[in-house]
Amino acid sequence: MNRFSGGVVQTFDAAALDLYAQFHYYEADLTEAGGGKVDTEAMFAVLTGARIKF
Repeated sequence: MNRFSGGVVQTFDAAALDLYAQFHYYEADLTEAGGGKVDTEAMFAVLTGARIKF
């Protein structure tokens, strides 16, 4: 399995707020117990969010 990811955070000190975004990429080469190849597709995921500190 291969996985690549990255992210960024923007902080707003006056509002005690963090905004973030993450990107994830997954791919896999799988084989069955009998040796046959399993068809898979790559998957992308994008996550975003916010954190307020109080």
